[in-house]
Amino acid sequence: MCGCCPSCCRNDELSLKVRRLPIDRMAGLAYRFQIKCQTRLLLWPAGRSTTITAIINSGIFTMQRVVLLEHNLAEASRMARLLAEQGFEVEITKTPAEAIQACQKSPPDLVVTDMPEKRTDADDMSFIKWLHQHQRQVPIVLSLSRNEEICALQALETGAVSYIRKRLLEQDLPQTLKNTYGLLQRMTGQKRIRKALVRAHFQYQLENDPTLTPAVLAGVEDELKLTSLFELADITRMIIGLHEAIDNAIFHGNLEVSSALRDVGATKSYFELAESRRHLSPYRERHVDFEMQLSREGAEFLIQDEGPGFNPQALPDPTAAANLERPSGRGLLLIRSFFDEVEYSPTGNELRLKKKATRSGGEGK
Repeated sequence: MCGCCPSCCRNDELSLKVRRLPIDRMAGLAYRFQIKCQTRLLLWPAGRSTTITAIINSGIFTMQRVVLLEHNLAEASRMARLLAEQGFEVEITKTPAEAIQACQKSPPDLVVTDMPEKRTDADDMSFIKWLHQHQRQVPIVLSLSRNEEICALQALETGAVSYIRKRLLEQDLPQTLKNTYGLLQRMTGQKRIRKALVRAHFQYQLENDPTLTPAVLAGVEDELKLTSLFELADITRMIIGLHEAIDNAIFHGNLEVSSALRDVGATKSYFELAESRRHLSPYRERHVDFEMQLSREGAEFLIQDEGPGFNPQALPDPTAAANLERPSGRGLLLIRSFFDEVEYSPTGNELRLKKKATRSGGEGK
């Protein structure tokens, strides 16, 4: 008995009876036991009785490792708790040097790093630059406080793939990291292929169902990898930007749900309204046309909705500090940061995105 487990623990085994627990809740329980017993714990299907030994030997689920760089201990504990509840294994570091050492010891699946104001400009970016040079495949997500959000521009240009706002941590952190890791897992799990691409064109007609978007983008991701024209980090950013653009076409274009609901914190009402309109006329008859054209010069994407449109000239500047704090501002910032050209049609129904090739067609690193 390890001395730190519940009283039902016998011979270093803990009898578990899992009854329809959500996978996220189970992941949190598993994480906490792993920390105390110093042994990797794997998840077990709901409804089955088993022991820790049986679960560990099963190999059916492994936890994803996150290196967290956060100077504020209270913030670090808060983030670690949220990550644990989502099934992540977390290593907390307090300085860029500690974070680099943790990554050298074992490359993580994800990195979350803050950018405190008291650090010098060089220190602010040192960890991100090191990752970009030595572990380019590891996605970086920034954690920013209200008065640091303008730093997201510099960090996105340096190599970060997304950012979360500390004041909206419970909303941003779990889903951002799950989405980002899911993209990278598919990329690094397959052998990169060199292919003599001249030109290819793909066209999709999408329903107003945002749950289908990841499957569509998984196919897009595979095609981008086959061209060998882009660094893996660039592909990750393009997919994240495309996800934002397609969501905008579905929610704001076809379903006409205002981003003002999310800006005032009514996220639940935002999604509830979207779900109800999916089944009502005229919204349910609308589609999103999504096209991708690949050539040796790069990639071009077209996203077109069938809503009433809007005046693109009236779009708020996503780089303005006030707009960075808004969910809608965050999406526009990611799109503009990850593509070389971003152009709306005069009616606002059509968005054209272009990305120049970042490799000459050789095998990706």
